[in-house]
Amino acid sequence: MTKVLGVIGGVGPLSTAYFQELIVKMTNAKMDQEHLNMIIFNMPMIPDRTKYILDKSNDNPVPVLINIAKELEKLNVSNLAMPCITAHHFYDDIVKETNVEFINVIKETRKLLIDKNVHCVGIMATEGTINSQLFQKEMGKAGIHVKVPTKRMQSHVTELIYDNVKSDIPADTKKYDLVIEDLIEQGAEVIIIGCTELSVINKEHKVEYKVLDTLELLAKRSIELNDLQVKEEYDTLF
Repeated sequence: MTKVLGVIGGVGPLSTAYFQELIVKMTNAKMDQEHLNMIIFNMPMIPDRTKYILDKSNDNPVPVLINIAKELEKLNVSNLAMPCITAHHFYDDIVKETNVEFINVIKETRKLLIDKNVHCVGIMATEGTINSQLFQKEMGKAGIHVKVPTKRMQSHVTELIYDNVKSDIPADTKKYDLVIEDLIEQGAEVIIIGCTELSVINKEHKVEYKVLDTLELLAKRSIELNDLQVKEEYDTLF
């Protein structure tokens, strides 16, 4: 039976569109029919994940996320992907309410870093992701050290996400570079792009350091887990 990927999208809309683009570009296909079937629920009305995690809002995104997952399950999707890293904070809540395989890109990141023998990473992500320690806890299981931005550098990351990408304003790449350089100085071997809005910046703005884009990894695993082939040039993501 042909597999179908269900996508909990819209968080944010631009990163969801880029996720679909990545899947198309990364799939080893010669015709339309060889590409991955997807059902994408683009739902930007999902409450802000970071605000809820930081207790700046009482608007709980979990019921909406669960509802979307259940609707996709009714459409007989083979597995679920969520191109929002911060929303993975609620991964366990969603899994409890569905019977569909749910790709956890945080766990996939840990597996890849172990395979590549990486011992220390730097994380660029939302304040919600940093404060909930999504990466710190998962990487800690493998003894991988995690460096996070200083308070000043994190403010740059927040501005890049909310004031630039989500607002459709060209990113201040100088701030982006400053954050990466700070994490490298802290000892990071690889920089983890841990927010899908930052993936949009990474698409156009490449740096000289090793970077693992979690949106690229999510796209790669979505293709593989649905029994399709990834193009050879994407076998190695960093």
